[in-house]
Amino acid sequence: MVILDSVILTLTHIEYRLVALLVKHAGEVVPRPDLLMLTSMVDTHLWRQRKKLGKYANQYIEASGVRYRFRLAVLPGVRWTEQAALTS
Repeated sequence: MVILDSVILTLTHIEYRLVALLVKHAGEVVPRPDLLMLTSMVDTHLWRQRKKLGKYANQYIEASGVRYRFRLAVLPGVRWTEQAALTS
């Protein structure tokens, strides 16, 4: 579950799995092949996540086209619940 400014964001099953993997490896670079094991549409799903995160999008997921990383930055009003993401 992702809560942003007290609003629960609705993410698809794949979006949850992708963000759970990135959160699990927060601060580390996750190679694209690792994400491709979850879906062949990595860029599409990450684009949708960024769109849903609005002004916080670039604070959390960085993309270089080859690898991805979840930043450790903590912003007020944003909370990630990894357990919900892993079980959705």
